[in-house]
Amino acid sequence: MLFQRRRASNLLIILVAIILAAGSAHAQDAHYWDNQYGTKAQLLGGLVVGSPSDLSATYYNPGWVALGVDASLLVTTVAFEYSSLRFESALGDDFNPEQNRIATSPGFLAGRFNALKLEGWQLAWSYIERMRFQFDAAGILVDENLLPSQDGEIWASGEAFQRTLSEESWYGFTFSRRISEHTAFGATPYLVYRSQRQRIQASARVIDGLTRDGSLFVVDEFSFSHYRLLAKLGLAFDHGSVTYGVTLTTPGLGITGNGNVYSYASLSGVDLDGDDVPDDVVGGSAQKDLSASWKSPLSLAAGVAWRSGGTGLHFTAEWFAGVDQDQVLDPASFTSQTTGETIEWDLGFHQSSVLNFGLGVDHRFNERFALYGAIRTDWTTLDPDTKTDILMASWDLWHFSTGASFQFMGVEFTSGLQYSVGNGATTRFLDLTDMNAPPNTLPRKIVDVRYRRLKLVVGFDLAMLSRRD
Repeated sequence: MLFQRRRASNLLIILVAIILAAGSAHAQDAHYWDNQYGTKAQLLGGLVVGSPSDLSATYYNPGWVALGVDASLLVTTVAFEYSSLRFESALGDDFNPEQNRIATSPGFLAGRFNALKLEGWQLAWSYIERMRFQFDAAGILVDENLLPSQDGEIWASGEAFQRTLSEESWYGFTFSRRISEHTAFGATPYLVYRSQRQRIQASARVIDGLTRDGSLFVVDEFSFSHYRLLAKLGLAFDHGSVTYGVTLTTPGLGITGNGNVYSYASLSGVDLDGDDVPDDVVGGSAQKDLSASWKSPLSLAAGVAWRSGGTGLHFTAEWFAGVDQDQVLDPASFTSQTTGETIEWDLGFHQSSVLNFGLGVDHRFNERFALYGAIRTDWTTLDPDTKTDILMASWDLWHFSTGASFQFMGVEFTSGLQYSVGNGATTRFLDLTDMNAPPNTLPRKIVDVRYRRLKLVVGFDLAMLSRRD
């Protein structure tokens, strides 16, 4: 009987884990080069810190806004993507949770600003949807057998859902001017707005042959919004067939933020300590109007480009400093209403420093048609053993992009494909091959993670002036 009750307790936890495991995907914040922007710049994988491209220079290197040969009036892009995330044996041997989704990618819009006349300065504005992630999953598990008729039999059911929405938008205004014939300086201050909300809710029930009823109900929820300031500073150098540039992105300076948390868990009808008496556990807390903060890293980038005839090579590398944040929100610890246990919140994260790099190539056949291609790294900032509700992506990525640009009726259109592949590791969620062992005593095992994504990019570049030689 004691064995059966302990097995019922384990099964309740396992039911919830099965339903939620495939939905354990959070925002791709652990990769800084996941999204790229602009028309030609995006087809080059964003590897344009050292070369003029389009108005995405407001983000990559604002020095090129004054020095570059591209006199665009307006640039915008739209991208659609299909992604697949698979955890090999994450729930035990041959149990492989997988997530597939189709969505739009974060967008970009930039234009020249002519209303304000500052002698010697080129001005531009930009909007970057730096990150957007939405996940909505639900699961139901109901035992197909009838209710148990004798001791030793169990009937079980469970349901759960996870809803996650993370967004970050950058609003920038660029100032750029020549400081010599071959050199220009630029700066883009950004106002950044970030919001994130997540709710996980699960319930499960087990009934044995003696009509003993065990149930589990869990809710875990947080939400916050935050404003910060940062700036991108850049120098651009144009020496004909060779161009190069450097940029510095400042750490974020927090302005204001607030958020809420809610956590509740109850377990009833299950003997946890083996004294033949069911142990009921209840613990919960709801806290509102909490102070919120969000840290973003310092980064340094350098790029160089070489052009011969119609062919150009572009190389960029960028180093990002590490980030430590103990708590994004500051909720007070609370005491379980039944056990007296003090429960602490864990809403912080740690990101290691990374160095990303890549190589792009373009070939312009004539003034109306050109081809592009690029390959770049995108190393994760998280260790496989990192446990956080804020970030998750502990796998490294390689991005491959290709596409073309062509002119039609004075507008330059671009279209292309990007394929991303990532392999990494994470801790096994649960081992379903040992249903009777207490879950917290199972050995930790690292399992493989496989990520794949195909992105379709389209955009247009509306020219203000004819291209200068």
